Parts: sequence; C-alpha cells; structure tokens
Amino acid sequence: MAKSEQQRQKKLAKKKSKDREKHSQMAREKAQLSSMAGAISAAVGPPSACLVTDGCSDGLGLGRILIARPIPRGQTAIVILLLDMYCLGVKDVVFRLGGPAELRDLIHQLQRSSDASPIRPGECRALVEAAVAYAAGLGLSPHKDYRKVAAIFEGIEALPLPERFVFGKGGKPMYVNGPFEDLARQKKIIQSMVDHVGEGNFNYTLGIGPMLSDSFDPNALESLHFDDEDYDDEDDEDEDFEIEPSQVVDGHVTDRSS
Repeated sequence: MAKSEQQRQKKLAKKKSKDREKHSQMAREKAQLSSMAGAISAAVGPPSACLVTDGCSDGLGLGRILIARPIPRGQTAIVILLLDMYCLGVKDVVFRLGGPAELRDLIHQLQRSSDASPIRPGECRALVEAAVAYAAGLGLSPHKDYRKVAAIFEGIEALPLPERFVFGKGGKPMYVNGPFEDLARQKKIIQSMVDHVGEGNFNYTLGIGPMLSDSFDPNALESLHFDDEDYDDEDDEDEDFEIEPSQVVDGHVTDRSS
C-alpha cells in the first residue's frame, strides 16, 4: 500500500508540474499576444478579410484598408490603415485583437462609414507599400505604428497594383493638414516637400479642406484610434520596411514585376 501511495503521489506531482508548465506557457502566450508586434508575428494562414474603401481610388485622397489574419487560440489580428493618397502615405494605424464577432463589427463599421469592397491580399500589400513609397519620395515617414503592423503582410506576395490607385492630385503631391497636425508639423511637412521635389512641384491647403470633409468622417471609427497623429522622424526609419521611392512614377505605381 505504501508503494502504491508513493506512486500515486509521484503521478500527482508530475501532473501538477505539467499543469504549472501549461499555465506558464499560456501566460507567456497571452503576454506575447497582448503586444501589437507579438500578435502580428503570430498571424498565420491566409487573410480572413481584406477590404479597401473607395477613398483610395475616387480622387478624394483619404481611404482605409482592413486586413485580418488568424492567430492562435481562435483570435484574429486586425489591422486598419488610413491612407493619404495625396501626400502622407500611411497616416494612421489601428490594431485590434478579436474573434469573429469583433471582426464582423469592424467590417460593418467600415462599410457603414465609407464604401468598402474586397481587394486581393497581394494588391492590398502593393497599395500600402506604394503609399509608403510615395511619401518616402517626399521625405515623409509613415505613422509610427506602421513598422509594428507591417508584418501582417508576411508571406503575401505583392501583386501589380490596379491603375485606379493613383497618388497625388493633378499629377502633383498635395498636402492637406489633418485636425491634429499642429503648425510645427505642418511646416515640417511642407519644408520636406520643398527639399525633395522643389517649390512649385507640389500644392498644399491648410485648414480642414474638401479632402477631409468629403472623404473622412472624424467620428467614424473614433473608438478604434490609438492616438491622434504620431510619426517617426526620418532618422528613425527601420531598414526592414524601407520602400524605394522609384516604385512610384508621376503619381502611378510602377509594375513591380518589371
């Protein structure tokens, strides 16, 4: 009996040890997935949703893309990017972890606030990278959180971008300030364009102009924003996500396959 009890105690101790390790592993995974970069790096499989709003192609200058990919334990990594097609490229970044219900809600919000339609994942990646490239040609960096979410496109091959996606307005970059860009930020953007493309080769409008009032409802998706506006300085650019400005010529994306 004593030997049998000893064996039982060993089994219990072994089971407790396995349970502790399992709980520790779950805690590590939870901590990893709680961070934006950790969750993005855990994304696997083909996207479960990939949408683009008409603002990216209707000439009004501001649009959004949504891409969602599954991660372990039944959750989904959801990235929404606000694209400034006139000038700034990736203007804002939204990230969420959620299940199928939350993804459906976000898609519904996106479709309700603006016309959104499916886009092939490879075209979605090409659009985002081309937007970053266009801004880079003006000496402008994407929103600071772009580097954290860019890995959502890992394993997705970029495709040639449809001709409907054109950058700039009337063949030139055009800067229209956002409601959270102070005077110093505005001056920095304008000076950067002067330095990179020269005076007379771009346009700008200060104040809430037609682009913002017509294509972007400041109340739509308000709860999804991390912050107001935040960009990296040029000196902080990450080489892992550099895009060659030569990918965009005269406002059009060059054929990536050439």
